[in-house]
Amino acid sequence: MARRMSFSATTAAVLNQTKTVTRRRPHTWTEDRCPPGTQLIAVEKTMGLSKGTHQTILAHIEITSNRVEPLRQILVEPDGPQAEGFDRIEDFFDAWQNLHHGSVDLDQLVRRIDFRYLNPY
Repeated sequence: MARRMSFSATTAAVLNQTKTVTRRRPHTWTEDRCPPGTQLIAVEKTMGLSKGTHQTILAHIEITSNRVEPLRQILVEPDGPQAEGFDRIEDFFDAWQNLHHGSVDLDQLVRRIDFRYLNPY
């Protein structure tokens, strides 16, 4: 059974398959746990579901790259915030701050995971 990865902040971008990158804390989804070629089920939410509530499947994805890099790297990528599912870099940073309960530190290391969609899912 494929593992599930949550996309609660970018559900719409996963549904319309415009999100192709996700950044996570560096100690999660490590390359040995999730190397290129790993297939996952993208879901809206994995934790905090009410009793009797089921996970909403958004897509089936395959990891194409998994590495650690400074958060600032998103600023030099041609499609930086768009690949993350946001129109503007400010929107990405707002979401990052809300999800990680802290300030945005451009020098902090993050795990960048690139993926592609498997159709049909």
